[in-house]
Order: sequence, then structure tokens, then C-alpha cells
Amino acid sequence: MTDYTVVLTPLIIKETKINDILGFLQQGEDEYFKTKVLNFEILRFEERPASQLFNIKVLLDSGSKNIFVKISKLRSNISIDDLQKEIAMEYEIGKMVSDHLYETNKYSAIKMIVCFPEYYALVTEECQGDLLNSIIIKHGKLYPNKQRCNYLKSICYNCGLLLKNIHDTTLQDEIFDLHELIEYIDIRLKKSVVDERIVFDEKMRQGILKYLRKQIPMISKDDLRVVGTHGDFGPNNILIENQTVKIMDYADFQYDSMYQDITYFYQRLENLMHNPIFRPVTIHALQDAFCQGYSSEIIINKPIFMMFRVRHVINNFRSILMGTIVPQGKQLPFYKKIFNEIICKKYIEWLSKVCKI
Repeated sequence: MTDYTVVLTPLIIKETKINDILGFLQQGEDEYFKTKVLNFEILRFEERPASQLFNIKVLLDSGSKNIFVKISKLRSNISIDDLQKEIAMEYEIGKMVSDHLYETNKYSAIKMIVCFPEYYALVTEECQGDLLNSIIIKHGKLYPNKQRCNYLKSICYNCGLLLKNIHDTTLQDEIFDLHELIEYIDIRLKKSVVDERIVFDEKMRQGILKYLRKQIPMISKDDLRVVGTHGDFGPNNILIENQTVKIMDYADFQYDSMYQDITYFYQRLENLMHNPIFRPVTIHALQDAFCQGYSSEIIINKPIFMMFRVRHVINNFRSILMGTIVPQGKQLPFYKKIFNEIICKKYIEWLSKVCKI
């Protein structure tokens, strides 16, 4: 098995398969560069928990282009074969979205160049801009003025436009099975046990399931459309360059209900209100702008909208309880434990109110 450890000196890479990847690109293994590749310059290297990211300047006969090479790390819960298939699938999905997306100055897709599953590598065009989450923190905290609010609203509106385009171009001739959603939620309710403490007792579990089942007759066929869903369409996976929106990371792509992505983004914005630097009126304005961008027909208190919000709240609840936000081997700071207890209490209160338990 090849060792994929990267040994670095400033902008110099030794003993790594990145050189082989660049060699293949230089031999003209793809059509992205359109002209002869003369050389490469490593601009930046970033070590991430699940990958290594290289920002590379490609020197061409006709000038230069910048690209990203992401080398995924082998994880303990996945085989080499499955990781390679995962990388190949992410490439194919990203290429499909890019090829079908109707690009405007409001949104576009990150171009996939080539993948090398044998090196756990994915090569894309360079992605400029800042994460939406960072932009919201910068411009939306405390008492943002009208100009800042309008800027953030326009970006969230464009996120809605982008998501609608992805969904429209991946629409399937299927009907979403609501019973699968209820089964998914029930499994997570049963698994919410921490330190032998049952978080969702039987009364609450049955109350949530009863609420979900009662919604089924009120849901129209139009709301059961199946589309290609990103799976993690949130502010931490969206890049903003000026006001142009680009979505990253297709690793969780699957065919699911159109409301999976819509409510996921909505709930991610909702979660920002856990931080006291944000005012509810600001976050609600961003949520409304996003929904309007997707469709003026989105109604946030629709039964299916609320069913998916229940799903996301329970998933967020479990993530906090199980400590998935803490790096392995680390201890959660005391103040974080107190904060998480407060958030979990709010989640329970919200579920109790929505499900009338």
C-alpha cells in the first residue's frame, strides 16, 4: 500500500503522489487546459481533517490557470475500494451538476477537471471567494445596517436560485415515500441514548411519530417530487465571490425529496440564532430570501416542510449529544457543555410545541 504522507517545505512537496498527479496532467490526460502544460507552482497547502488540499498554479503556453487538488485521507470506517468509489462518484456528480447548470452571474458550478481514485484525488478549478457562513458572521452580527442586510439577503436569494436549478435539472420520475422518512426519524429517536440516559422517552417518541403520521394525508403529490439532493447544502459548503454563489462538496449527493435540501439550508440558518450575536429578525429575513429565491410557493408551515425540519432538529440534537462536533480524543470545554445543554433544551421545547406533546 502506497504511503500518502505529504512532507512539506515552503511551497515544495516531496515524497507524495501529488507529483504523479501533476505528471498525468502535464501529459494531457484531460481537455481542461486546452494547451500544453509547461510547469506547476504550489501556491498553498492546507491540512484538513479528512483531506489535504493543494492550490496549484498551472503554467501554460497561453498564460496560467489555478486549480485545486484534494487528496482524501483513508478513514477507519471505510475501505480503500469504497473510498475510491466515493471519489469517482463525487467527480461524476459534480460534472453532471456543472454540465447541466444554467450559469448566471448569480450562481455557477465549480468545474470538475479530472479524478484519480487510485491516488484518492479530485482535481477541480480554483474556487475563489469566502464561505457563506463567514460572510453572514461578518455582515449579519448584532445590528447590521440596511445595506449589509440587503447584501446578505441577495446572496441567500441566489442560494435559492442555485438549488432550484439543481433540483429542476435532476428531477426524477418517482414519488418520495414519506414512510421512509418516518422510519429514518424513528431509528434516530431510538438511538438517542447517552450515558445510559434515554433522551427521547417512549412518550415523546410516540408523540413525534403520531404527529408525523398525521401529516401524511395533508401532503400533495407535487410536494413528493424526487430530485438530486446535495445532502449538505448549508452555509459551510457555499462559496461566495462578490454575489455569485458556488456549491462545493458532492460527497453526500443522492436522490431524495426536494425538501431535504430546502429545509436543511433553512435549519442551518435557524441554528445561527443559538449564537447571541445574531438577532432573530436578521436570520428570518435571510430564510425568507432563500425560500423566495427557490420558489414563491414555498410555505414554511406546510406539513412536509415541518416534517423535514423535525428530521434535521433530531439529527442536530444527536450530533450535539454524541459529541460528533468534537475531534476524536478531545474533551469538550465546560462552557461548551453548558451551551449544548441549553441548545438541547430548546430543541426539546421546539419538538414538544410542534408535535403537541
